[in-house]
Amino acid sequence: MVAAGRIWKQAAGRNEVSTKKICIITGAAGFLGNNIVRELQNRPDVELRCLLLPGTSLESLQGLRYSLYYGSVTEPESLKEIFSIPSGALLYVIHCAGIVDRKPGYDPKVYAVNVQGTEIVARKTLEAGGRLIYISSVQAMPPGKGRQPMQPATVFDPDTVIGLYSKAKAEASRRVQALMKQGLDAVIIQPSGLIGPNDYDHTNMSEFFCEAASGKLPACVKAGYSFVDVRDAAQMIVAACTRGVSGQSYLAAGPTVSMMKLAVMAARISHTRPVALELPLDVVLAVTPVTALCYRLSGKKPLFTAFAVQTLESDSSFDVSKSVEDLGFSCRPLKETVTDIIRFQQGIFRLDADAILTPQGPVREKNGKSVWTKTALAAAAVPAAAWLMAGRRRKSGRSRR
Repeated sequence: MVAAGRIWKQAAGRNEVSTKKICIITGAAGFLGNNIVRELQNRPDVELRCLLLPGTSLESLQGLRYSLYYGSVTEPESLKEIFSIPSGALLYVIHCAGIVDRKPGYDPKVYAVNVQGTEIVARKTLEAGGRLIYISSVQAMPPGKGRQPMQPATVFDPDTVIGLYSKAKAEASRRVQALMKQGLDAVIIQPSGLIGPNDYDHTNMSEFFCEAASGKLPACVKAGYSFVDVRDAAQMIVAACTRGVSGQSYLAAGPTVSMMKLAVMAARISHTRPVALELPLDVVLAVTPVTALCYRLSGKKPLFTAFAVQTLESDSSFDVSKSVEDLGFSCRPLKETVTDIIRFQQGIFRLDADAILTPQGPVREKNGKSVWTKTALAAAAVPAAAWLMAGRRRKSGRSRR
């Protein structure tokens, strides 16, 4: 982790004591954004300006030090005030705003915010003479080939990735690179899967940990991914303001960890019985249309969408050596992250990171159904999923003939 006192030691060759520093954070109330605000709020020499859409909840920023500006990244006129910078001030723009939409199909709003909005913010930063820290994604580059860890992207091509979100991130990154050729001082950060506390949006992974910690997770997918604590990513992003090499991309990624390991860890921390059933990726992918319908009818967000399962299938081994060397990036222990997630999301759990569970019969929920019963129901879906997969193969075989 990067020590907070080291982040502003380089200030483009100017006197860091007398030079005013302004940091604009778009999407500041989001999961990553509010953790960046927390990382910077104790720097009295930095003026924090947070850009939010009108009507955005301020719950995630409650009690933090910042100046609030309303506007939209898709409306240049609404950004005039926040980009009003005193002469001689150092400007850093951390662009987090975006729509994380992994549903199938095209959504013009995703393209407008993630692509056009990024270009507008980048042009505003160029006009103001500031440095842009653009938050892209590891999903903006195609999966690696072979067993070699993936390197930070040097070229972004939306045609090489799958899904609207990935394509939009790749296109936005490409437009930032194009503006670099026009003089924009920018650094691109590519986080992997973000997990950690202060998730007021209750994203899918936080829901996963809550389900696992409460004994309500009936089954787990047999796969893994690279996850990074959002606080470690935030510290690295702040370090990139002054220590990142202009024009470079950096990975903020942790080691690959299996979903089962995460689920079992969450259960043991909270003294509940760990999930016992692990389903193959193909099986989970086959039943996602059914589970998505069930979640939609219940009004809850699905834990595993088709896009999420496809992401778990992708190569998630990343080489972060450049991030370590240039930005001092490091990952805290995974158990610390999971404990903090559960403590934040579910204060009702009795936390003990060293607890070892002893089976004491089926764990019952408030509605009277045991976890064993739910596990049996999940297991019953396997034959149906296998039948669906066989049908897919038969259909695929006929189409090839």
